[in-house]
Amino acid sequence: MRVAILFEASGIVRDAFAARFHDAVSVDTRPTQSPGAHYQMDAFAFLETPAFAAAELVIMHYTCTYLCGSGLHWNNRVHGREMMTRRALDQVGQLISACRHKLWAIENPVGLIGTRIKPAFDTVQPYEFGDDASKRTCFYGNLPKLRRDPGRRYPGRVVVDKRTGKTVERWSNQTNQG
Repeated sequence: MRVAILFEASGIVRDAFAARFHDAVSVDTRPTQSPGAHYQMDAFAFLETPAFAAAELVIMHYTCTYLCGSGLHWNNRVHGREMMTRRALDQVGQLISACRHKLWAIENPVGLIGTRIKPAFDTVQPYEFGDDASKRTCFYGNLPKLRRDPGRRYPGRVVVDKRTGKTVERWSNQTNQG
């Protein structure tokens, strides 16, 4: 399968697909951090290339700065930020429209994509895939849910929530209170 990974300089996702014998390329304005098939260019310019036309699957890691729920409170506090949020939503809409005849997914934290454009088809936590961290991340698009291997789940430390008295799990990026 021909796979394009947009907004990816690390090469991690591209290399994971290539390791499974897919024809994968990454696209970012920054140079790749891992040698491999990489287009150093604007992702929106890439949409006009034959390489994009040939892609059957497009994975996008669009920047979350103006879209994630945790930062939206700044829109009323920082001049011009609300306009940047509207611009980001418009750009996500352009990406989705460009992929309408392909398999596609956008990875982004919980935020406006799910409430304004398209509901998430899956949400994941890093600890479900072996990392000592929590950060709910959504996938929007037309793919099936990710398969989880319960054997890879990283167990959090067990603490008692002082407010509720219930036993809960916490990970390295969380205090005992969450």
